[in-house]
Amino acid sequence: MRNNILLATIFFLGIFVSFLSCGETGKKNGDDATAALFKQNCAICHGKDGRLGVNGAKDLRLSELSLGPRVELIKKGKGKMIGFENTLTAEQIEALAKYTFTFK
Repeated sequence: MRNNILLATIFFLGIFVSFLSCGETGKKNGDDATAALFKQNCAICHGKDGRLGVNGAKDLRLSELSLGPRVELIKKGKGKMIGFENTLTAEQIEALAKYTFTFK
């Protein structure tokens, strides 16, 4: 009887750990996809670390904008920065806006 309980506990613990690791993998893959989007669309002016400043691009480390205004800025653009509302999905734009907080 004890062996059955032990085996059942190990089995369920294994399933639980598998679910946890799947969630982390998904998060990492999402972060990787957003980093790739940033590299493809933003890094040419902002640099891979957000501080390059080509064509008047702002240093993203110094931005005080909250999430909403960042999303709008990416959607509509400003100055020499083009808007991405016709090329990226709303989810991609929001992910990029959140990603810019990582440069602080």
